[in-house]
Amino acid sequence: MRKELVFIFISIFYFSAYKSFAQNDKRITVGLGTGFTFMQGDGEALGYTPSFGASLKYSLANNFGIRVMGFAGKMGSDNLGTVSTGLFSSTSSFYEGNISALLDIVNFKRKSTGKNIAQIYVGAGVGFVQSNLKYSVPNTFSPSSVNSIIVPLGGGCRVYINPLIDIGVEYFITEAFTDYLEGFSPSGYSNRSNDWFSVYHAYVAFNLGKNKTARCIEWIEPTEILTEELVKTKIEVSQQNNELKQENSLLKKQIEALTFQVLENKKGNDSALKTIKQTFKTDSDGDGVSDEFDKEPNTPAGATVDGAGRTMDSDKDGIPDYKDKCPTIAGREINNGCPIEPNSKQLEVVNEVKRTLQFETGKAIIKSPSFPALDNLIDMLKDNPSFNFKIEGHTDNIGDAQSNLELSTHRANAVKEYIISKGIQNYRITATGYGDTKPVVSNDTAIGRAKNRRVDMTIE
Repeated sequence: MRKELVFIFISIFYFSAYKSFAQNDKRITVGLGTGFTFMQGDGEALGYTPSFGASLKYSLANNFGIRVMGFAGKMGSDNLGTVSTGLFSSTSSFYEGNISALLDIVNFKRKSTGKNIAQIYVGAGVGFVQSNLKYSVPNTFSPSSVNSIIVPLGGGCRVYINPLIDIGVEYFITEAFTDYLEGFSPSGYSNRSNDWFSVYHAYVAFNLGKNKTARCIEWIEPTEILTEELVKTKIEVSQQNNELKQENSLLKKQIEALTFQVLENKKGNDSALKTIKQTFKTDSDGDGVSDEFDKEPNTPAGATVDGAGRTMDSDKDGIPDYKDKCPTIAGREINNGCPIEPNSKQLEVVNEVKRTLQFETGKAIIKSPSFPALDNLIDMLKDNPSFNFKIEGHTDNIGDAQSNLELSTHRANAVKEYIISKGIQNYRITATGYGDTKPVVSNDTAIGRAKNRRVDMTIE
C-alpha cells in the first residue's frame, strides 16, 4: 500500500504542476513539512515522535482549496497489554495519505498596502494510514501491520513571504477507524474506542504558475482581483488601439501594392492556365489517364489500368493482366500467368515418395530405403524447371507439443536438404513443420496415429 500511495501522489503532483505552468494566476501550491506526531491509543504515549511529509494543493477560490498530502513518521505507545514478562510497548513506522478541503476563515492585512500577509484556516478530509508495528516484548496476539481509513480534522496559520514562498504551522487530530493502530485493543473493548493521533507540522510552501510575480489567488481579495483585471484590461485596450492605428496605415499601403500585383498576376495566370489545360489533356499511352496523374505513363496499348494509370493484376500473382493468360487465377510467369498442373505420372512420383519415406524413430534421419523414390522425384524436378515443391512435416499427438513441432520441422527440412544436395535450387523448395496441429484422422487409435505421422508433398 505504501508504494501505491507514493505512485498516486507523484502522478497527481506531475499532472497538476504541468497544468499550473500553463496559466497566469497561481493556483498550485507544493509544500514540504516536518514536525511531530503524538499517539493516543489504549496505552500511554511514548512522547512526541518525528514525522515529515509533502503536499499538493489546488486553490479553487480565493478562500478555498483542495489538498492532497502524504507523510510518514514514527509513533509509539507504552503500558499496553500484559504478557508473561509483564507490560509491553509498541512503536510503529506509519505512512499516511489523505485528501482534505481547506477553508480560510481569518485574513490579516498589512496596513501600508492593504494586502493579506497571514491567514488562519481550518480543514477536514479523509485518508488512509498504514502502521508497521514492533513490540518491546514478542507476543502472538498483536499484529505486525495495521491499515485503516482515517479522518483528519484541524487547522493552521500560514504567512506570506513573497509570490513564490509561504511558510506555516498546523495542527491536525486524526481519528482512525480501528482500535488496533498501536497494535493492541483491551479485551472486550475491540472497536468500541477508535485510536487517534495528533500531527504538529511546520512547513514551507511553493506557489507555482507561469507568472512568477503573481501571488497565489488565496492571498488576493475578490475586490482586489476585480481592480487588477480592470487596470489590466484598460492597458490592453490602449495597446490594441495603438496597434490598430499602425495596422490601418500598413493595410492601406498593402492594398495599393496588392491591387497592382493582382493586375500583373492576372496577365501571367491567363497564360499559365492555357498551358495547364493542355497538360491535363495529354495522354501519351492512350490509357485514358492524363500524363499529369499517370503513375505508368508508358503502358502498352490494350493494357487494363486503374485510376492512377497503373497496370492491373487481378489475381495478385505479380503478372499484369495484359500479359496474364489466366488473369483471375494466380499462376506462374513461366507459364504465362497460369498455374502449373502436374500430370498423373508426375503426381505418382510424388505419391511414391510419400509412401516409402521413412525416418529413424524419433529422429530426422532419412532411412536408406527412401532414397530411390526421392531420387526419382529429383529427376522429375530437374526435367520440369517450372515446378516448385512444398514439403510439410506432421506428427501424432503423443508427447510434448513443442517437441512434436520441432521434430516435424526437422524432418521436413531433412527432405529439403536432401533434394537441394542433388542439384535442385534452394528457392524452389519450401519446408514447414506443423507438429500435431493438422491430423488427417483421429489420434485415438494406433492406426490413426500412424496415418498422422507423415510428410506431405505438393507440386506448385
